[in-house]
Amino acid sequence: MSLAAHLEQLGRPLVERQLTHPTVAGIASGTLAEPVFRSWLEQDYLFLLDYVRVFSRLAWQAPAAHLGDLVDLAHATFHDELALHRGLAAEFDADLDNAVKGAPCADYTAFLLDSAADYADGLAALYPMHVGLLDPRRHPRR
Repeated sequence: MSLAAHLEQLGRPLVERQLTHPTVAGIASGTLAEPVFRSWLEQDYLFLLDYVRVFSRLAWQAPAAHLGDLVDLAHATFHDELALHRGLAAEFDADLDNAVKGAPCADYTAFLLDSAADYADGLAALYPMHVGLLDPRRHPRR
C-alpha cells in the first residue's frame, strides 16, 4: 500500500465526520440557517484570500514541473471561488469587506501560511484538505 493510500485510510474516519458535520450537511442540503450560512460565507472568504497566498508562496518555491499547477490553483481560487462568494454575499447580505477572521480561521490560515514557508511542509499541510475536496461524495457528477 502506498503512503498516500495508507494516510487516506487513516484519515477516512475524520473525513466522514467532516462530511456529516451539521454545517457541512446544511450547506450541501441548503437547509443551514441564513445567519449561520452568512457567517460561514464571510469566514470562508477570508480563508480563501489566504489560501491564494499559500498557493502563491508555494508556487514561488515550486520546481518548474509544478509551478503551473500552483499558479492555476491560485488563479482559480482568486477569480472563480472568490467571485462565487461575492455573488452569494449580495444574496445573503454578507459583509465580506468588513468581515473579521474568527479564531479558528485565523489559527488555520496562520498554520497554512507558516507551513508554506517550506515547500514540502506546505504541500503536506494542504494534503488533508485536497483529499477531502477530491472525495467523490462531495462531487457526485465527477
